[in-house]
Amino acid sequence: TNASNYALGAVLSKVSDSGKHSIAFESRKLIPEELSYEIHAKEHLGIVWDLKRWRAFLLSLSSPFEVLTNHSSLDTSCLQKYSLTVFPAGLDSFLNSTSQSLTALAT
Repeated sequence: TNASNYALGAVLSKVSDSGKHSIAFESRKLIPEELSYEIHAKEHLGIVWDLKRWRAFLLSLSSPFEVLTNHSSLDTSCLQKYSLTVFPAGLDSFLNSTSQSLTALAT
């Protein structure tokens, strides 16, 4: 996933023996209310939005999936903060209920 000052984007990929293959791409502009969010909240919003868009597919998987973000400071405490203030039914509850993980990629 990725977020900028004006938009959100994500790639849904599948890893196989021959490597990583993109399955779907999603992007959208931020609405006026979201433009003022801090970058942590924008990144969190992007992850929550993508998980909601691909929820049926992700829940149908027989093995765990991993959420990758290029925002290294997006950690558990940040997720909890924004889940309580901006996204009441957000990312942490989804990840906890499905035993999935969030990984920050080295940039």
